[in-house]
Amino acid sequence: MELPEYEVAMNTISENTEWPPRSNSERLFKRVCHLIHDDGAGGGPLTVLRHLKYYFRKYDIVLIHGGCGVLQEYCRTEKIRNVRLPIDRLWKCLWGWVPLLIHLRRLQPDLLILHGQWGAPLGSVVGKLAGVKRMIYISHWPAFYTDWDLYRVVRNRIAESIPVHLCDKTICISPENHYQYQIRFPRLQDKFLQICNPFDIEAPSPSGAVVVRRQFGWSEEHIHVVSVGRLSSQKHVEWLLESWLEVQKRVPTARLWIIGSGEDENHLHSMAVKLEIERTCTFLGAQKNGVDFINASDVVAMTSLYEGHSNVPMEAHLCGKPIVANSVDGVRVSITDGIDGFLVSPGDVAAFSRRLVELCESVGIRKRMGEQGKTSVLKFSVKIIMEAYSKLISDLIGE
Repeated sequence: MELPEYEVAMNTISENTEWPPRSNSERLFKRVCHLIHDDGAGGGPLTVLRHLKYYFRKYDIVLIHGGCGVLQEYCRTEKIRNVRLPIDRLWKCLWGWVPLLIHLRRLQPDLLILHGQWGAPLGSVVGKLAGVKRMIYISHWPAFYTDWDLYRVVRNRIAESIPVHLCDKTICISPENHYQYQIRFPRLQDKFLQICNPFDIEAPSPSGAVVVRRQFGWSEEHIHVVSVGRLSSQKHVEWLLESWLEVQKRVPTARLWIIGSGEDENHLHSMAVKLEIERTCTFLGAQKNGVDFINASDVVAMTSLYEGHSNVPMEAHLCGKPIVANSVDGVRVSITDGIDGFLVSPGDVAAFSRRLVELCESVGIRKRMGEQGKTSVLKFSVKIIMEAYSKLISDLIGE
C-alpha cells in the first residue's frame, strides 16, 4: 500500500536484517520493534532514542513511526531499519493501521514495544491482529491527567484501557504514574512496573552554551533564568510570568528567557506586555537544542502542572544548574527539595518568586545545588535504567 507518507528505510547492520525478513526460526537475533506515533518535538522521541542506542546491537531492531525527526535521522546514521507510516495524527490512523498490519505480519517481531499516546491503543490492537505474541506499553504521557470533562474521561479511559489489557506489561515512568494505574486497574496489578525514563548522563558540550550566550547577547553581569518547554496549558507558563513580576523588582539584574512555542504563545506574549515585564522577559520561540540554553543559564524554572517523567529537571542537574519547579507528578521524582532544587506547590506564585529570588541572589546556593544535581541525575543513567528493561525483555522473549 503506497501512501504519501509511507516510507521504508532498508538499511542493514548485519546479515540478519534482510528485507523481507527471515522467519522467526531462522533469525540469529530476536526481533524487537519499537512503535511511536510521532517522531516530532518533545521528550518522547528523545527517550525512544535512548532505547534504540542501548538495544540496537543486541537485538534485530526495527523502528515504526509517524512523522520524521531525530529518530529517523538516527536510524539512517546507524543503519537501523525504520518504517514511516501515516500515524502521526489521530485521524490518519483511520487508514494508517492497514500498512502497520502488513508490516507487523511481515516482520513477525518477537516483541513489540509501544511508546506514547494513541500509538499504544492502535499498536496493541493491530499487534494482536498481526499475531504478535509479546507486547510492552511504555506510558510516556498518561492520558488520565486531562480528565477534566466527560468526553476526555471516556476517551482517555479507552486509550489507556486497550493497551493495558492487551499488552503483557505496562511501564509507568514515575511512582505517581504507577499509583494512578493501580487505582484505575485494580485487577491488573501484576501487569504494572515502574521504571523511570533513561537519561544520557554525558554532559553537553560547553561550546553550545558559549554560542547561546554570544548569539543572544547574554551578559555576565546578568542572572539568566531559563524556561524550556511547550507553551501549552499543561506547562502553565503564566504562573512563571506572574512570579517574574516580583523577581524583576527584587533582582534588577535578572533576565528571563522562555524557550518554546505552542498554542498559548500569543496569550503569553500579551500577558508579558500587560504585566510590564517585557524589558526583562524574552520569548525565543522553539529552539533545536534546549539543553544548550539550560547549560548557558544560571537558574532553570519549570511550572508544569503534570508530567510523565520530565527531562527538564534531569537536564538541569546534568548541566549543574539549580531548578525551581512545581511539586507535581513526574517532576518531584527527580528533585529533592532544598538539596538540588526547590519544589513549590503548583499555582503558588508568591512562593515560586521567592525561590527564584533566593537563587538569583546567592551564588553559593546555586553552586551547591548545581553540584548536588550532578550526583542526583546518576540514578537515571541509561546504563542503570536500561538494565531493568533488558531483564524485562529477557524474561518475556528469552535471550
